[in-house]
Amino acid sequence: MNALFQRRGCKAVRDGFARPMLMALLSLVVCHVHVSSDDGVHASRIRASLSLAETKVREAGDSARAIDHVQLGDAQLRFGRVEESINSFEKAIEMRPEWEPELWQYGIALAFAQRYRDGRELFERHRRVNPHDVENAAWHFLCVAKDADLATARQLLLPAPSDPRPPMKQVLRRLAGGDDAIVVTAVTDNASKRERDSAQFFADLYLGLIADAEGNPAKAEQYMQAAAKTELGHYMADVARVYAKRLARGR
Repeated sequence: MNALFQRRGCKAVRDGFARPMLMALLSLVVCHVHVSSDDGVHASRIRASLSLAETKVREAGDSARAIDHVQLGDAQLRFGRVEESINSFEKAIEMRPEWEPELWQYGIALAFAQRYRDGRELFERHRRVNPHDVENAAWHFLCVAKDADLATARQLLLPAPSDPRPPMKQVLRRLAGGDDAIVVTAVTDNASKRERDSAQFFADLYLGLIADAEGNPAKAEQYMQAAAKTELGHYMADVARVYAKRLARGR
């Protein structure tokens, strides 16, 4: 296997969970960990990353590499330019088709674009290279619920054992049914003080996603707006801000 895809511990892209070397490379350009909660600060930060990525691809022209297009797609997605990000990810995949299973962020863009069948298939492929990620199971769940129905999404829920991040075990249980309280309690009772901000963010994000999948837009928007207010500035925090805006305007 190409050394680029050897697994290693990478905290930058999804807040402390193992990621391939490809994801570590991406994080050098577009991942920031903790900034002000002011939305303008987040927008300025992402706009700066987007400008850098656009300039790099434009100046490279036909010599632009697959990784350049992925980094541009990342910045576009985090800025809310979903269709543009899909185009960038697909250019990268055309150049390096073996990268597609690693590109979970491409799957998120597909979900936002309501290409749910394509997103579902991408998250199924991603599970083969990252089998322990509850977030992947959650986005797959959303795509199946939207593409088919909620019962099918629960029937086809992807296993994701041993995700250590609070409250991911409880999120996985909530995906299968039950009450939001199992996730809320995991944040308040089980997370250390250092983990609590991150745990609260992921609880809000995925309870919002589940409500969206369950056809409860008001509840989804309430949770997602809470997630969007986080001071965190990593990839998924920016995704939450994009998600919240899309829910607010009815996608």
